[in-house]
Amino acid sequence: MGKYFGTDGVRGVANQELTPELAFKLGRYGGYVLAHNKGENTHVYL
Repeated sequence: MGKYFGTDGVRGVANQELTPELAFKLGRYGGYVLAHNKGENTHVYL
């Protein structure tokens, strides 16, 4: 995971390391986390 996540967020060369499929999966998981943490102190940074 250190390959994709750095101190400033997700990193990678577009369409090589950071594919559209990976970007979609990251977004889908982010939505999952937000939907399942209702009422908790959840922080979102974009």
